[in-house]
Amino acid sequence: MTDPVTHAVLIPAHPAAWWLEYLLDDPVHYDIFPDCLSDADQDLVTDAILDGDVTERDVIETILKVIEVASGRRWWITLNICAVARASWDLVGGQLSLQGIDVRTVPLGAWLDAAYRIMLQQLADSDPKKVPTFVAQIQAAPEGFADESGEDEESDAFLAAMQQG
Repeated sequence: MTDPVTHAVLIPAHPAAWWLEYLLDDPVHYDIFPDCLSDADQDLVTDAILDGDVTERDVIETILKVIEVASGRRWWITLNICAVARASWDLVGGQLSLQGIDVRTVPLGAWLDAAYRIMLQQLADSDPKKVPTFVAQIQAAPEGFADESGEDEESDAFLAAMQQG
């Protein structure tokens, strides 16, 4: 058996609206990859899957990496923010509109930053003592991924400061 040939594929820039069609759905649509690729690269990936050169696990790992690159944060943090945004859309969506966040033009990372900021502000306004728990829940890696969480002293210091406030 020969080693599969590795091809680099380019993920074109997409605004937040494109990504959120996948990420705000319940459950999340994991066909985000290869959908995010050009037609030619989609064909290349599909052929590799059909030929058995790419496994389901390879595709899942790639999806998670794509989400991280597009969002600028760990994939689970992106999915957690999106899940909270979906569950509290009446508050988050309205505030995003009032702040002039145009989902059709901003990058996914900027949309996530704005949505997360709104969530934190609303929680801090209603019950500031719940903010550290909320932050910990958003940042919590799923079971089996804790070793990849990248937790560091800075985030520990932030949580400690929030708990004192």
